[in-house]
Amino acid sequence: MITTHNFFIFLITSSFLILSLHFFHCADAKKCSPSACGDIRNISSPFRLKGDPSHCGDPKFELTCENNATFVYLDSFKYYVKGINYVSSTIRLVEASLNNDDICSFPVRSSYPYPYYTVGEWLVNLISCPNPVNNSSTLFIDITACNLSHPRFSYVNVGSIMPSEVPHMCTLDLIVMISGWGVKNVSLSEIHQSLLRGFDLYFCYNCNEKSTIWDKLRYLLSGPNRYLLIPLAFLVLILAGVSLPVIIIIGIAGVLALSFTNFLAYVLYGYYLHLLEVSTNGNAFIAMFAVICVAIAVCLTAALNPLLIIIIAAWSWIATLL
Repeated sequence: MITTHNFFIFLITSSFLILSLHFFHCADAKKCSPSACGDIRNISSPFRLKGDPSHCGDPKFELTCENNATFVYLDSFKYYVKGINYVSSTIRLVEASLNNDDICSFPVRSSYPYPYYTVGEWLVNLISCPNPVNNSSTLFIDITACNLSHPRFSYVNVGSIMPSEVPHMCTLDLIVMISGWGVKNVSLSEIHQSLLRGFDLYFCYNCNEKSTIWDKLRYLLSGPNRYLLIPLAFLVLILAGVSLPVIIIIGIAGVLALSFTNFLAYVLYGYYLHLLEVSTNGNAFIAMFAVICVAIAVCLTAALNPLLIIIIAAWSWIATLL
């Protein structure tokens, strides 16, 4: 039986844990006001815009503003910054040399591998061959028409490719990253659109040698690592004297509410909106997520007072949005 005293302890504990995520994420926000350039309105630590005060951001993460567009230079190569997601600690980049109106426009250098790239990236391989390639075994898209001045045959392959899969006497010229691939009927136009969507790279808060303990802790608790706080919540609740069965039930409710909140944050932010455009994988992902939510909600409804579940979910939602 959940007493008023135990429920009050749970509210205080859950609020502290959830708000602490927000604190770790925004600890540096009070030091410097965010900068803006074009569509990027939230340039803040660890990033800095060229010309910002020297104490703002990390010089290693300096961005430039050119013609009202944000760019970053990696290994002396220029990339357009399409967005920064401080929730998932990712920055979305697009090769600056790409031509939006030319489907034959490809990056001038490989973007793979970088030390901080997201797991969900797919690869686009550019291959050149002295002779035409038989497409019976592996899907190679013929782009020879895009290189009229090139004496060799050119092809594009999407996905990871093994050395043994490269056709005989062919050369793997370029490997570039794209985000969230899942289209079955691959075409040159679709690949070009994916290149224009860019790819995500992780950024870390503790890359600076002068980083504080809060910066390192904030980095450790970024992304999926934030769910490591759930065992800590269990421990705090146990020490507070709440019985074990109630901890499990309330813990599931808290995880559900927090997971759903972060899922919406990703979607509403726009970075992973293209996942919803994937006809097969997108629908399967949404369906799986919905089934899990409904199943947990049914279990909770049978175990607890429905009004209590609503209060817990609402409180977690409000605390996360603060």
